Amino acid sequence: SSLHAICFHFLHKYSLWQTIQQFEVNYTRFRMLDIVAEKSCAAIYEEHLGLFSAIQARNFARLPPLLREHLYGGMNRLRGRISEEFADYFVRPPQPGGNG
Repeated sequence: SSLHAICFHFLHKYSLWQTIQQFEVNYTRFRMLDIVAEKSCAAIYEEHLGLFSAIQARNFARLPPLLREHLYGGMNRLRGRISEEFADYFVRPPQPGGNG
């Protein structure tokens, strides 16, 4: 999303955002599973609101824990479901030096 691209640019991590975009299918699928399977739309909204509020208030010391909560939120919510229930939903990236 544009919001995420702006955040990565602001944090001087835009090259990381570009790398994430190479795996956009898996990233988008993960985000949608988090929203649909876990019904986490309200939680994700609150995470974004907290980040925006901290930035707006220039309370940059508050950002690291908020970012951790947001970045690990989906994994915490989906827990083992990714590797068990939803494993077939994701394409593994090619391994370096492998045959694809």
